[in-house]
Amino acid sequence: MPLTFNNALDVDVEATVENTPVSEVHAHAKKMSVDFSLTECTLVRRERPGLLMVDFDAGGTTDPRNWARWYKRWVSGLSVIMISLAMSSSGALIPFSAALDSQYGIGVFVNELFVAQFTMSFCVGPLILAPLSEKYGRKPVLLVSWIAFTLLYIGAAVSTAATSVVACHIVAGLFISAPMTISPAVIADVWGFPSREEAMAIYALAIVAPPIGAASGGILLKLGVNQHSVFWIYTIIGALMTVLVAFTMRETYRPLILLKHARRLREETGDDRFKAPLEVPQIDLGLGARCLCNMLARPIRLFIHEPLLAIVSAYLAIIQMCSSIFVQGCTSAFGASTGIVSTLGASSATLIIGGIAVMFSYIFVVHRRFSVRHAEAFAPERVPPEVRLVLSKWAAPVFAVTFFWFGWTLFNTFSSVVPLVSGVVMGGAIFLLVFPVLNYIVEVYEGITASAMASVVVSMNLFPALFPLFSTRMFLVLTPHWALTVAGCIALLVTPFPTLLIRYGSMMRARSGYASRAHA
Repeated sequence: MPLTFNNALDVDVEATVENTPVSEVHAHAKKMSVDFSLTECTLVRRERPGLLMVDFDAGGTTDPRNWARWYKRWVSGLSVIMISLAMSSSGALIPFSAALDSQYGIGVFVNELFVAQFTMSFCVGPLILAPLSEKYGRKPVLLVSWIAFTLLYIGAAVSTAATSVVACHIVAGLFISAPMTISPAVIADVWGFPSREEAMAIYALAIVAPPIGAASGGILLKLGVNQHSVFWIYTIIGALMTVLVAFTMRETYRPLILLKHARRLREETGDDRFKAPLEVPQIDLGLGARCLCNMLARPIRLFIHEPLLAIVSAYLAIIQMCSSIFVQGCTSAFGASTGIVSTLGASSATLIIGGIAVMFSYIFVVHRRFSVRHAEAFAPERVPPEVRLVLSKWAAPVFAVTFFWFGWTLFNTFSSVVPLVSGVVMGGAIFLLVFPVLNYIVEVYEGITASAMASVVVSMNLFPALFPLFSTRMFLVLTPHWALTVAGCIALLVTPFPTLLIRYGSMMRARSGYASRAHA
């Protein structure tokens, strides 16, 4: 028969289940001749009077952080692949501007708007999809997003009207933006510090390399592929990702897993005191997770009420803005002589080569000496999040210098290799700037990573979405030399930011609503 509690037995069972693995509760229930078939990898503890809070048992395989290492690497790798595909899809059609204009007669400016609107979708989608992943889970949102993206790109591939193509392309951007915020959340779900940093390093490289989309599109154009074939290629990719997410990815959102366990405990025991943190407003994430409307408003509320998140998002937006100016600077400086496709490939390649070189250096050399050492030094306490920002402090001035290096070596007296080498240095500097800061956000807002990352992603994509609308005119008026000098001055102004965040970050966390509770 189901387990029931009366006043006399209540005290006895509370004493047994408090801070005790369910396996022991199960054994105790058997002695009382009751049916108590529960998962053995759940810990039940009493955090509030009258409630029995469900948590993960140490070593239990229900906890995503205790999954097999090979599977965690697969889930992390799949997440990084998804973000790379999302970023590449945003720029793959840029080299096909002339073909789109020729077929649909949409004009140069409308064509630029066509590309910009897809990126603008990246500023809207995360605000909706990120909080939904914290209510319904990571897997369902990713699965629906890839299915919708695939169907919409089929529509774009078979459409003959410009309005249909534009509509399908833009709405697809809303759905494909899901991995941009959910992927780091998945990585945070399955990895703890310091193992998480290796996966986050690859994610950071993927999110700061949007020119790869234009470069891949340029390669397809040179191979004779038309714009409709680009839609079909991404349709096939979307279908493949749908299958992989559906059949190889398990749910990773830890609070939702606990919620399902709490419901099962209540069903099997008949005791309504079993609760998951998401079900208790006072122990909830502090932002109304139980109400769908409040859930959808979470990223905006975080951005407004969390000054730490707002400031960090603004800083990353400036870094992304300056990077966009660099890529356009390559196009303006070399496009006339080498061709737009070759220029996009060269600018992308220099950034990516520098980023990859520094990423591997960090994973195989710096990480083991830096992060692991700090984890051991602060054990058993958590490493302060500000420790992760030390590398950014040294990368910030290098990032600023590369703009002056590139801008003022474009003259005929220098080989074209000299300014392009600055792109390699910049790629490494961007990685060392963005990766520690993204890791900082994930650490500070660990319980609501997807919503916090939504604010960051929106900020980072806002300028790149609008930049194509005026970039050509900007470089015509200022010339590449002075446009890059302006970008360098902006980068120079924000150079002290990592140092200031290291010094005053703990103070800002103490004044931030959720951040202070997460690291109290």
